Parts: sequence; structure tokens; C-alpha cells
Amino acid sequence: MTLPLSGGVTTLIGLNESGKTTILEAIFCFSYGAENLDAINPTLASLRDPEKWIPISKRANFNDEIEITAVVTLEANDKRELRKHMQSQHGLMLDPVPDEITVSERHIFENSRFVNRKRYWTILVSGTTGYQRIPRPYGGGTSEWKSCVAYLTKRLPRIWYFPDFLFELPERFDLATPTADDGAAADKSGDEKRDKNRFYKETFENILGGLGLGATLQTHVVERVHSTERADQRSLDALLLAIGQSITNTIFEGWNRIFGRDPAAQEVRVDAEAEPGGGAFLELKIRGSDGYYDLSERSLGFRWFFMFLLMTSFQADPGAYSKSLFLLDEPASNLHSSAQAELLKSFEKLLDRCDLVYTTHSHHLINVRWLDTAFVVKNAALDLIDFTDYMNAQMGARTSISATRYRQFVSEYPDQTSYFEPVLELLDYRPSVLEPVPMAILVEGKSDFFLLRYMTEVIGVDTGVAIVPGGGAGSLDTAIRLHIGWGRNFLILLDGDAEGKKQRVRYEREFGSLVKGRCALLPEICQDPKVKEAEDLMSIADKAAMTSEVFAPDSQRPKSKKALQYAVMELYARKKSVPLELATVERFEGLVAELTRRLAES
Repeated sequence: MTLPLSGGVTTLIGLNESGKTTILEAIFCFSYGAENLDAINPTLASLRDPEKWIPISKRANFNDEIEITAVVTLEANDKRELRKHMQSQHGLMLDPVPDEITVSERHIFENSRFVNRKRYWTILVSGTTGYQRIPRPYGGGTSEWKSCVAYLTKRLPRIWYFPDFLFELPERFDLATPTADDGAAADKSGDEKRDKNRFYKETFENILGGLGLGATLQTHVVERVHSTERADQRSLDALLLAIGQSITNTIFEGWNRIFGRDPAAQEVRVDAEAEPGGGAFLELKIRGSDGYYDLSERSLGFRWFFMFLLMTSFQADPGAYSKSLFLLDEPASNLHSSAQAELLKSFEKLLDRCDLVYTTHSHHLINVRWLDTAFVVKNAALDLIDFTDYMNAQMGARTSISATRYRQFVSEYPDQTSYFEPVLELLDYRPSVLEPVPMAILVEGKSDFFLLRYMTEVIGVDTGVAIVPGGGAGSLDTAIRLHIGWGRNFLILLDGDAEGKKQRVRYEREFGSLVKGRCALLPEICQDPKVKEAEDLMSIADKAAMTSEVFAPDSQRPKSKKALQYAVMELYARKKSVPLELATVERFEGLVAELTRRLAES
């Protein structure tokens, strides 16, 4: 699967045991850029233990390699900055700069024990220096090649994997800078404590950075907490208040947005306490209506939400070359459905500082506008066993996990709806596999529908696409969801009046990139600003001829517009052909041809 790291969202959809979590773990186990979160979530440590990767069926005596490979695509800015780096550091004019680089990590095993890791970069470094005219290659042992790889490594995104957010936030943590000769270095529990302190210290440094005050924990907290000067104490109190307010605003604004109500907790308070030897602790408390609490004393849902926002809101590194990549596994599975739906909206606020990949099988956590970057995850082993027994099956030896773009999957496997059931639930439509969903032109209403069908089926204007009617310009949402859900191609044809223009804006806003470029106005298609409605393509004589074919000259009839609509419907039902002017037929032929062309290219 390809992850476009451009501030977007990738949704992984699939059955339980289909391999969604496995994909996240594979990305996280690619060691370049992966953040070490073992201190706050010890279960992650086992994920990065290569011996845990040995297939169950081969654990008895595994003598093979396990390889993790990523293909990195360089954008124009990456290439430009790499050229600058090599020129400034080595006087080397790169020629050429590759579009893609393959980075592999091979883990070698003997007798089921991990023995070695080898890393490979498939990148050709060549260029000229000084007055050279012919580019010279630089192999893996040269300083130029190593410098190039080191620079590109820095530009890889930081990878944060959160299987859940129910890990412990310590009641207080040490701000002292750990040293290699710390007395607890030989103590594993001491190592874990220092790692946890280091992680949360970095988090609070990021919070400080976000305040825009130029403050640091060491200078403006640790040193002040030991000062006996009243001015330093006042400055420290003001800084701690600002930190607490920043966390409070972030957490509770998000809570109010998602749950639509104020939480029982009202404020986050941050205190600092001096320690002997020049150290200091930060302590975080949650204020409720009846006093202060530790986070561990709050509800499970509040703790999840608090840590989710704390981790995702304050981990961005403004000095990084690229945005971080956040991996979330079944986020908010412990929250109720309305909270999940609102949480989905909060994801959009993360995209200015990170890319996001998350797994789900809840339709409340699927955004229709992100289906272009959604993947259906499938484990081929599930096809080899009875579905009702797959949870208990021993299928390790047959596991083969694939991630297929959603639209491609529903096109290739339209009958395997269980894999993308959450999307169908989101779209609120469950067509039978016996109901083929065609490529179609969605029109505003029955008038357009019957007039176009009459022209194509009775008059003989050639078309190979279906025409689907709505109940007005703003009524096509269900039809749009249907075609999106089944990955079918479609165009929306709207009148050129004010309502048509208004609804085009609304459809593009609500469905995003999925309909942008698919909404067409009649004047644009016909390249004639006078054509506001489909009937404007007909001559006055043809309108009169069709109306007279149904309504006798001396009979009572509706107003001319409604009379024409009734006449078209009846003539279509009767398959009665009325001679029309050649110019009218040619205009409809031009309309249908242009719609068909756009449909084929969309």
C-alpha cells in the first residue's frame, strides 16, 4: 500500500483478523523514524522484538530472514534540498536524483534466535565536482553516499503507534536530565522510570514551545523552582498557569466539541516541586467540582480521551523536515457511537501537523470524503476456511495480508460485502449483488430523466450509460452515496440556475474530492450560457409538436412547461417517436457525447 504523506488520512477497513493491526505493526517495526514508546506502553516493546515475528508454524527451528521493505518517493522539494545539501557539504552536483528509494531491513535468524540485522538502501549517488563533465558514481563506502543516506534519513517522518490511549500518566515526573552514569543504570526498573520521565519531559517541552514564550523546562522551571527570589516564584507561577491553561483548553475544547457538554472535570493544574540535588518534579492534577484528582481516578472514557489529545496535540516537532505519521488502532472503540462520529471530525484538526493511518470496523469512524485513500484489508487465509470458524482457525502458515484501495476492491469483489460492510452502513444502502450499480449520469429530477431517456431510447441518440433521476437539485445525496459505496463511476448534471449552482457547491463541500470535478452544469456542458435546462435544447417548434401529440389543440392543458413534461413522459411510455428538427437532435447528441466523454475520463 502507498501512504501519501501530505497531510491526509488513510483508513484501513476489514474483518476481525483480516490483518489491519498487522499492517500498523509492520509500519511501526520499520525502525527508521519509529518513536520508542516502550516507556509509556510496555506492550510495544514486544512488537519490536524480532523473535516475536517468527511465524507460529516455524518457531521450532527457524533459519531464515524476515525483511521489512519500504519504498520512499522523493517529492520535488526533497530533491531540491538534497541537491543543496550535497553541494554545500561535498561540492557535489547530483545527477540524477532518483524518484524512488528502496530501504530494506533484513533480520537474520539461526535456530529460531535473532542474530543480526542488515540494512540496505538502493540509491545511486552520482554527480560532478569542480570542472568534471561526466558524472562519477559514489558507492556505499564513500562519505558522499553515507552523507546522502544520512540526510534522507532525517527527512523520513517520525512514526507514532498507539494501539490504545489507556496507558498511565504518572502523577508526577522528574525533570532532571538523565545521564549515562546514573546510579540506576543497572536497574531495569530505574531505566524504565527514566525513559518514562524523558518521554513526558519532551511532551511538556513541546507544550512550552507551543506557548511561544521561548521558555524551556530547565531554565524557566527547574532553576526557578530552586530560586529564593520572589520575582522568580511569580514568574514560575505564571508559566505553570499558562501550561495548565494550554492543556485545559486543548482537552476540554475537544471534549465539548465531541460530547456536546462540559466534562465533570473543569481544569488541569500543573505544579512544580524542588528536589534535593537541583532536580525538580512536575505534578499534574485534574480539578473537578469537589476537588483535585489524579488522572487515574477519572473514568475510562475520560482517561482515553485525555491521553489521546495530549499525545496527538503536543507531539508535533516544528523543526522536523516532514510531518509525523500517527498510527491509531481501532481508536475510540470504548466510546459510544455519537462520540465516535464526533471524534472522526476531530481528526481533521490533526492534519496540519501529522499524517494519520487508522483502522476501524465501525461505520461511525469512516468519513465518506476519505474513501479515496481508504483500503480494504484482506487475509487470504480467511477464504480457505469456513467463515463461522475463522476466529479459532490455526492459519498462521497460510496468512497472506493485502491492502487494496477501496474502489478497486468493490469493483473486483462486489460480492464480498462483509469486508466493506462499515462503508455500506455509512452510506445507509445495502443493494443486493443481483442489483448491478451502473455507471450513471445523475440528473435533478424526472423531467430531465424522461427527456434524456426519450431522446436516447426513442429518438435514437446514442449513449452507453444509465441515467438516474433525483427529486430535485438537492436530492441526489443517496444516489451519490450509492455510487461511492460501490465504487462506480458517475457524473452529476445540474441545471444552470441559481439552485443548481448552490447545490453543486454543497455537494462538493459535503463529499469533498469524491465529487469534485463530477458536478457539471448544463451551460458548461453545452458551452452555451442560454441553456439553463435540458428543454432549452429543443426548438420552440419541437416543444409545440411534442405537446400537441398528447394534448389536442382545443383541450385543456397545464401551463406550457408542465404540459411539455407530461407529454414527454407519456410519449416515452408509449415509445412514440415525434419528428424533431435536426438541430434539436444534434444538440442532444452533443450533450450526451460530452457527458459520456467526461464520465469515461473521471
